[in-house]
Amino acid sequence: VEIGDRMPVTLEIIPKPPRYNRPPATYRFSLKSVSEDKRQRSIRDISVKILNPQGEEVYSTDKPVFSYTFTEPGCYTVMAQATTTRLGTFITGELPVTVDPNQLPEITEIKADQNRIRPMEYKFSVQATDRDGRVRSYHWDFGDGGSADRKSVNHEYAEPGTYTVSVTVCDDSEGCSTAETQVYVGE
Repeated sequence: VEIGDRMPVTLEIIPKPPRYNRPPATYRFSLKSVSEDKRQRSIRDISVKILNPQGEEVYSTDKPVFSYTFTEPGCYTVMAQATTTRLGTFITGELPVTVDPNQLPEITEIKADQNRIRPMEYKFSVQATDRDGRVRSYHWDFGDGGSADRKSVNHEYAEPGTYTVSVTVCDDSEGCSTAETQVYVGE
């Protein structure tokens, strides 16, 4: 916005994204009005809207500093308008914000080690990673009605046979991955 012979003034929307940019992603935003000579200007009559990927308004505020939690992935638009306090100039700003989808945890290894002394018992362990967060929980299903909720666990079978063992690993965004292995239990 040109102000007569004065410097142009712009409204900047400054985002502070979360550590992991996936839902729920809480961003902190601040508005700043700056002239071309880099001098900050005071603003009033603030109006901010956040539009979802469909163009629908999902949030509004009249504060120059605000936070918003994006609960779904997608491309959002932050739109702001204000008036400079000193000269009463109307200014606007717009900022696209892309929130990435959650990446599921990856199960990289399942170990099933049979106990040499007690052949009906196995020690199970899993290795898993989460590129955009952390692994939060583990759930084993031993194929015989037994289960456990730890990363590493011992399980003793009552009957010999072949069992399909599954492990489900969930991340801090409630995304889960499951993998299976088979074990032979003999006497």
